[in-house]
Amino acid sequence: MEGWIKIYRKIEDWEWASNPVMFYFWVKLLVIVNWEDKEWQGQTIERGSIITSITKLAAQLSLSPKQVRTCIDRLKKGEQIITKTANKWTKITICNYEDYQGCTETEGQTKGKQTGKQRATTKEIEEYKNIPPLSKERVSPIEDRQKKFYDSLLPFLDRYSKEMLREFYDYWSEPDRAKSPKMRWEKQQTWSLEGRLSTWSRNEDKFSKTKSGIKSRDQRMWEQVEKNLSRLPFNEDGSVNI
Repeated sequence: MEGWIKIYRKIEDWEWASNPVMFYFWVKLLVIVNWEDKEWQGQTIERGSIITSITKLAAQLSLSPKQVRTCIDRLKKGEQIITKTANKWTKITICNYEDYQGCTETEGQTKGKQTGKQRATTKEIEEYKNIPPLSKERVSPIEDRQKKFYDSLLPFLDRYSKEMLREFYDYWSEPDRAKSPKMRWEKQQTWSLEGRLSTWSRNEDKFSKTKSGIKSRDQRMWEQVEKNLSRLPFNEDGSVNI
């Protein structure tokens, strides 16, 4: 890997500058993202973006998967990156990449300039923030986000049944009653779609076994308690002769 990256001195004012893991992750991210557009599986991965996975990043940066997820969540909340997750990969895009790494003729001319690629990245940011496009038919933000959430489940059809995915969607897409409603999943501090689906599937299997006659430990315990109670010699007033 050749070339170089810029690190501005103002990074010292960044809220995570004193966190060694976050600082290391951010600098490494600037190093490993594409410095020019590249083709990958028939699609263009823009400058400032990378196709990777949590596992691959953890191995590449010598961090744990949990540390990688935490760093990504913090950068997303700070609107410094946006992500798009599919079945086996995650696309990470650095917001305003040209502001960090743009090349100029003279010092100080980068700020305020946008290339065609940067305008495209800005469009992705607006979509991520769920700002619906102008159209003749107005779509409410919550409905737009619900559709995006529904679409994010489609890559998992080869692993889970339609019925399970539908139940998962109905539960996690339920909005609250706030003025600006949020879906149930949007209110979670951390969110891994693949991990939540896996947990949902395991719980569904347990429920199916219980429903089919394989009783849980708690059920067996309470049945034994009720059985023991039924053997006690209760009087009419509720007392017991022992």
